[in-house]
Amino acid sequence: MADAAGLGVDTDELRARGSTFVRVGDDVVASANRGVLLAHDGYGDRDLSAAAGRFAGRFTYLSRGLGEDAGDLGVQMRGAAFAFEELEASVADGFQAMPY
Repeated sequence: MADAAGLGVDTDELRARGSTFVRVGDDVVASANRGVLLAHDGYGDRDLSAAAGRFAGRFTYLSRGLGEDAGDLGVQMRGAAFAFEELEASVADGFQAMPY
């Protein structure tokens, strides 16, 4: 979609990048769900194991949230592509309906 100044939105590209964000978000969430520092109980030192466990829990929580945010952004990007296309079609229809 381009205007008279040559500015526009490539909706196919926007939709494709949105899909990429969704896939990356899904991958990050899947990685977080698998867990990090899974062997932290075997570190030997009780305090070190406890600290690693707390870190792993927080890192997992934040990673999951980051992945979900990336996926949400991707969905919004794809929705924006659809909205741009709908707007362009609506404007074109409006011009078609104008009496000359």
